[in-house]
Amino acid sequence: MLERALPLTKQIDRPYPPSWADRLNDWVNHLPVPPWVFYLCLWLLFFFFQSASKWLDGVESFGTLRWINVFYTFYGVYFLAAMHYLDTWAKTAFNTFRPILAVGEAEQSLLFYQLTTLPARTVWLLSAATLVSIIVLIQPLIIPLWEAMGFSHNSIASILVDLGLYSFNALIVVVFVYHTLRQMRWIGRIHKTASRINLFQLRPLYSLSGLTARTAGSLLFVGYIIGQQSGTHGQLTSDPYALWVSSLFPLISIVIYSLLGAAVFFLPLLGLHQLLLGEKERLQADADARLQAHIQVLHQRIDAHQLRDADAIHKHMASLALERDILARLPTWPWKPGTLNLILTAVLLPILLRIMQQLLERWAGF
Repeated sequence: MLERALPLTKQIDRPYPPSWADRLNDWVNHLPVPPWVFYLCLWLLFFFFQSASKWLDGVESFGTLRWINVFYTFYGVYFLAAMHYLDTWAKTAFNTFRPILAVGEAEQSLLFYQLTTLPARTVWLLSAATLVSIIVLIQPLIIPLWEAMGFSHNSIASILVDLGLYSFNALIVVVFVYHTLRQMRWIGRIHKTASRINLFQLRPLYSLSGLTARTAGSLLFVGYIIGQQSGTHGQLTSDPYALWVSSLFPLISIVIYSLLGAAVFFLPLLGLHQLLLGEKERLQADADARLQAHIQVLHQRIDAHQLRDADAIHKHMASLALERDILARLPTWPWKPGTLNLILTAVLLPILLRIMQQLLERWAGF
């Protein structure tokens, strides 16, 4: 049976208007093409626009395509698409989780809206603060960063293009960080409203862990990309300290993003884990009490030499012992089997590969 979708809240019931990021996502959803096509085209447009600005500026020969430009135009579009994807998944996950919520439809509608929609005022304030920070830092930080990345400029137009892309990337990253923190916080709050816990019907309980796993995956992926990209920066300089930093920075980036990904996956699920653990302990306590009662009855029958129904009591006790074994094996972490192994592999494998790569480069001369 298909689950009934949660009705949209009326405009008057919304606690705040949607942010410009949510309005953009809504506009993209109404395009005649899939959302991924829009974001891919946006990335290619940025990449071509930046490359063309270098050709016209004369700092690169016509038709030259550099990997650094691919990465430079990638991050903002990637995080924008990631927010779109995570909000879309959050809607599906919430509707799966709904049957175990202890609140009415109006409260569910409000939780749904807050999980999937950013407040307009906060996002505008973050956007303004980001742009002001870029203006303040352009001379002492951004221009030296461009030079370290190998970007050259001969004209104001080329500088403005790079500055526009840098501002876009920084703005989207800031909004994504806020989006992630807010969504993870609301997942924790939604879990606290779950009171219809059934350890034998775990599908609804797994739904929001799918959202945290995908958020973690988006961070792990970009951390790996940053690590691979930064490894090429050492080719732009012969300074020993810069070379040492360029060799160490990829590993640091991978470790930081791996830790963030693990935190994003685990922390929002701790509250639901405690609820599941409490329900499991309740069921185990009930089974233990029943088993203890049967043991007492058996002892009374033995003392009174009334053993006619001893076989029936033994069967009851065997059933209760089997129940205890079943309850002991019930999971209390709210994710599907195999999800934890995937997360740990995604966290640890890039770190191990990077360490092995650096060891081979240093000691084996590869």
